Amino acid sequence: MKVLLFGGAGYIGTHVALEFIERNDTVGIFDNLSSGLKSNVHPEALFYEGDIRDKARVLEVLSLGWDVVIHLAAYKAAGESMIKPIKYSENNITGSLNLITGCIKTGVKHFILSSSAAVYGEPAYLPVDENHPKNPTNYYGYTKLCIEENLKWYAQLKDFEYVSLRYFNAAGYDERGRMLGLENNPANLIPVVMEVAMGIRPNLLVFGNDYDTADGTGVRDYVHVTD
Repeated sequence: MKVLLFGGAGYIGTHVALEFIERNDTVGIFDNLSSGLKSNVHPEALFYEGDIRDKARVLEVLSLGWDVVIHLAAYKAAGESMIKPIKYSENNITGSLNLITGCIKTGVKHFILSSSAAVYGEPAYLPVDENHPKNPTNYYGYTKLCIEENLKWYAQLKDFEYVSLRYFNAAGYDERGRMLGLENNPANLIPVVMEVAMGIRPNLLVFGNDYDTADGTGVRDYVHVTD
């Protein structure tokens, strides 16, 4: 297949690209390198620098002929999204609509969205399943839900199929050591902990000690990035 990854130079994207390259698929990487690293782009991948907010550039690259688009090009810091909602709406919502409509215009019929468990909000029951009510508690989660809803409508109205992957926090790194560069300005817990351990950050802030857990501390679900 010919697979185009938007945000393919980022943390999750570079690992996804590896899996397709292992299958001998043709892989294209579209990234603005705001957090991703060119050094982590596989040498067999085709690289296109660009921003998903640039509609003309998006159409230009989509017009090269792809079987499937995978969308990983989103800002993802939940806390920041509450402080800078315009930044998140312009990139995560407007930028995503550029990708979706671009796929329709260029005949790309298959779309995979890197969504998030943040679309669910606070769990009403556990374990959370796909039918759990969607009630995001931060603007980042809302942007993901908004993209999902638009994809749902386009799939009903056009010759278009999509999948949304609502995974929880991704952690880990390629176990075969094929990635060497670290993400720029990480906001996820594991890399923040590692940066504190290495002396890059002065401290680690822990919020709250009265969670409904055995010891009162927070609990999170993680999935290894390769999985």
